[in-house]
Amino acid sequence: MGSKNNPGEFDCYAAADPDEPLFTVLARCRLSPPLVRLYAAVRGRDLVGAHVAFNDLLAASMTKGPADTAKLAEARGCAAEMESWREDLDQGSNGRSFDGFRAGAVPGADRAGEAPGDRAPGPASPAVPPAFAHADPAVLRRAFE
Repeated sequence: MGSKNNPGEFDCYAAADPDEPLFTVLARCRLSPPLVRLYAAVRGRDLVGAHVAFNDLLAASMTKGPADTAKLAEARGCAAEMESWREDLDQGSNGRSFDGFRAGAVPGADRAGEAPGDRAPGPASPAVPPAFAHADPAVLRRAFE
């Protein structure tokens, strides 16, 4: 876990390219804990954990009035910039590429330009089991504690 005063092992500020878009989520945001848990569950292919974290994220989003529309517009713009930056990276048009991924330097990156967590669900990543598809998050949480 990192902070401004004590960067973590995976410090995004140090690792980011100078022109790479960043989106920072601060701990004071009530959405940050379930959002980070959702990220970890999705990247780890923990489909049940992702389902629980997503439901927690939705619940947290309902606890306050409407968000600042300017802040939301900036977040959407950041996502668009990230997509554009990645497209340029994948095409090599910004002078960089994911050659390490293409060469199989990252375990599980067996398709060109793809990091292990970037795949759409397929045989190795099944959909949420039907038994969990509409399960109450509290029940799931108790079952996996």
